[in-house]
Amino acid sequence: MLNFTFIVKFYFEMKSTSQIMQTKAMELSVSYVNKILGMKFDVNEIQNLLIKAGMESKIINKNRLNVFIPPYRTDILHEMDIAEDIAIAYGYENFIPEIPKIWTSGQEDKFQKFCNKLRNLMLGLNFQESMSLILTNRENLFKRMNIKSEYTGDVVETENALSTEHDVVRNYLLPSLMSFLETNKTKGYPQRIFEIG
Repeated sequence: MLNFTFIVKFYFEMKSTSQIMQTKAMELSVSYVNKILGMKFDVNEIQNLLIKAGMESKIINKNRLNVFIPPYRTDILHEMDIAEDIAIAYGYENFIPEIPKIWTSGQEDKFQKFCNKLRNLMLGLNFQESMSLILTNRENLFKRMNIKSEYTGDVVETENALSTEHDVVRNYLLPSLMSFLETNKTKGYPQRIFEIG
């Protein structure tokens, strides 16, 4: 049977494990906000928009504010996040859209076009596309492929690999395809697979 005094003592000596919620202060530049949003807000307008966004602030000078971020707003990490909240408080519908001064035309990369044509050709020939991981290990890359160490060349190794199964970047595709075949050896043959990478 538990001692009553032990229970009472334990109850009063317990320490709270909850986190103390504190506001975080971050300095905000008015010129930065205006540059990001393409507006000409003054410091008072930004302060009012911050109140609308649920943040208090204190004016330092006509170009700087000290913004007090509530403890529940863990998503605010940088000035950009505050600028986004100011834009939301102002209302996206109130921004006047502008056509950019720089004109560019997007197009598909020539190599990607070639890869897409090759992919369609292989699929048309009834091959199945394999998409394996880029990370592998030295054993799969060299030892299991019976490649001597002097022919291994330079491979990129991850510095803090979480597992030894994925600690180098593959430098050719054949080991990945062989691993795929090993995993699917119970399936019927021929296994017509390909990978582009």
